[in-house]
Amino acid sequence: MKRIQTRLTQYSETKRLPEAKYKGKQLVLNQYIDEVAELKCKMVEVEKENNKLDSYNASSYILERIFNIKPDDNDFEKNKKE
Repeated sequence: MKRIQTRLTQYSETKRLPEAKYKGKQLVLNQYIDEVAELKCKMVEVEKENNKLDSYNASSYILERIFNIKPDDNDFEKNKKE
């Protein structure tokens, strides 16, 4: 009986090391997953900002071509369509 008890003790001690390593690796993996999720959110925000900038660029093009208004000119009379 004592022999079985010592074997069970040895088994539980040897089992703890792989479990601890597994838990450590799982924590690191979860941190990587969280970091990837944050980066994806940031990427979506940057993409939205880029789309807004493209929209502003298109509006600027329309003002320049159709209405002959240039964003850099301050004189309204210069910008009137002839």
